[in-house]
Amino acid sequence: MPSLLSVQTHPRYWKDPLVWKPSRWISSPAAPTSEFTAGFQREVVLTPAKCTYFPWSDGPQNCPGAKFSQVEFVAVLACLLRDHRVNAVQNPGESFGQARMRILATAEDVDMEMLLRMKDADRVSLVCKRVS
Repeated sequence: MPSLLSVQTHPRYWKDPLVWKPSRWISSPAAPTSEFTAGFQREVVLTPAKCTYFPWSDGPQNCPGAKFSQVEFVAVLACLLRDHRVNAVQNPGESFGQARMRILATAEDVDMEMLLRMKDADRVSLVCKRVS
């Protein structure tokens, strides 16, 4: 039985494989258009090389619900974000740069149990606003 962890952290495919790097998955070459959309306007989702990352397994005996869950996830997000945008709430007296640094620090402060999770996600509040 091959080790999925070994393949998904092999240095041939992943630079610094044990480091939390969201940039592995998303590239944002765009210039900021506003304070809270900085870096999020033209994001490009990066697809890893085949057979180097498979959270749902791979091959003929992969998870039968994998594709359904992925499509459902995108559909739910599309419905939620069609008329709304989610922005971080700045703390009183906090500049945009300070808020951005706090958000990045929160996203990078993770630990591993059964799933990867932020240890103190409550440091960032979100507000959902309807857009016209």
